[in-house]
Amino acid sequence: MVQADAEDGVEMLAAEGVTGNYFPLTGVRPALGRLFTEEDQVSRGAHPVVALGYGFWQRRFGGDPDVLGTELRLGGRPYTIIGVVQEEYVGQIRGFTPELYFPMLMHEVLQPGSGVLDGRGNHGFVAKARLMPGVTTGKAEEALGRLAGSYRETYPEEWRPIEAMVVVPTAEVIMNPMVDRVLVPAVTLVMAVVGLVLLIACANLASFLLARAVDRRKEIAVRVALGASRRSLVGQLLTETVMLSLLGGIGGIALARWSLGMILALDLPFPVPASVDLSVDGRVLAFTLAVSVISGVLIGLAPALQGSRSDVSRALRADGPGGRWLSSTGSRKGSMAFPEFRSWDSPATST
Repeated sequence: MVQADAEDGVEMLAAEGVTGNYFPLTGVRPALGRLFTEEDQVSRGAHPVVALGYGFWQRRFGGDPDVLGTELRLGGRPYTIIGVVQEEYVGQIRGFTPELYFPMLMHEVLQPGSGVLDGRGNHGFVAKARLMPGVTTGKAEEALGRLAGSYRETYPEEWRPIEAMVVVPTAEVIMNPMVDRVLVPAVTLVMAVVGLVLLIACANLASFLLARAVDRRKEIAVRVALGASRRSLVGQLLTETVMLSLLGGIGGIALARWSLGMILALDLPFPVPASVDLSVDGRVLAFTLAVSVISGVLIGLAPALQGSRSDVSRALRADGPGGRWLSSTGSRKGSMAFPEFRSWDSPATST
């Protein structure tokens, strides 16, 4: 974060310090003007230039192309604007887009006393590198391991024995390698809790469907008597369960979209401007629908198999107009039930 002079006072801006070869290495191009080169990192404090983020350029300067060559005061010192970063680039940390970029050798000028460039105990830097042809990730890890070992021997007070340099492929980075160390276990724990809640919900719904299958035994018996196969009955019952599960999944997606909209509408007190994309994309939608279908099959399979094994004659006698189930002792609890039949032309009698 750096302080920038604004019309109504001082504004805190999210800034990123980069080296002269950073933008050429990452392939980022300027939307206007130029970006940093090796000539902008010759000596400390001697290159007061700045490149603007595309969003900041639009917000503060209205996208004015004449901004090149003008001055922007940062920390009470003027910096010359030399370019604007292309719109597609959103910085190293996903969700936190820098509003301006400055040469790394100007860091101590912007934040006096930080000691970032000299303090060997500061392990907060993240270096991006491109492997040369023929160099594997394993070879890069071995080279960095030897380098870290020499640092531990030379600077034992700043480098603890457990500290090392880690190589992480860009495709495996979620937000930032250091942030991912905490983020991945936390997200894994949340997913485990959500999975347990889903399992409990599926168990409760399966119990409900089992009870419902008992209530539908006469309907199933009639279908069997009319020639329906067990396979068709199981398919029908599974279809009903899967449709119920899909409706629940669609309702969950609608609730998620509404909740995310409420969160984005809040003005949360983040120390830096956050621009995390919380929209429901195609992968999230596909995952939700897949979980809904699988859950529907799992919770509906046992009730469907049980319901399709109904005893036709017994079910028709038990629930038909000519009979009902009674307890042999007059109590519903702890006794075996048996059918009692009544005549169509005589009042009901019981024994």
